[in-house]
Amino acid sequence: MAFLESGARAPKVILENADGQSQSLRDVTNGGWLLAVFFKVGCGTCKFSAPYFEKIHQAYGGKPGFRMLGVSQDTPDETQAFMEEHGATFPNFYDTDHWASADYGLTNVPTWFLIDELGGILASNTGFCRADLNALSKTIAGQLGEEAVVVSPGDDGAPELKPG
Repeated sequence: MAFLESGARAPKVILENADGQSQSLRDVTNGGWLLAVFFKVGCGTCKFSAPYFEKIHQAYGGKPGFRMLGVSQDTPDETQAFMEEHGATFPNFYDTDHWASADYGLTNVPTWFLIDELGGILASNTGFCRADLNALSKTIAGQLGEEAVVVSPGDDGAPELKPG
């Protein structure tokens, strides 16, 4: 099974947050959109992509109507070290048993899902794709009435694509 794509419903999976409390990933939208980024600390493409996802978090994460969460496939301690190493500050949930990852159809990471307030998947992608990250930024900015941030400019030295 491939990862869930636009038009699918986000599974109502329960994950543990940083405080050790269980929450439904779909219910944390708080009436707005959610960007859920699944990753693993040992994944080279996840390491490469972390600053780009952080750029999205910095641009839109504090705005009403939008929330970004990482979904780590590792322990809280491993995830915290990863976040510090890559200068990322977005909050994380933990999928250490990978059940949520399976429900979302993941075969590779990083994989992201843009989920609307009703639990519908608006967009998704796996790996690093400059064009898709920039399009994601435009979509989020449009929803929020903000000016879009260019997540990965063409001259930043990143490849156009980097598989997960």
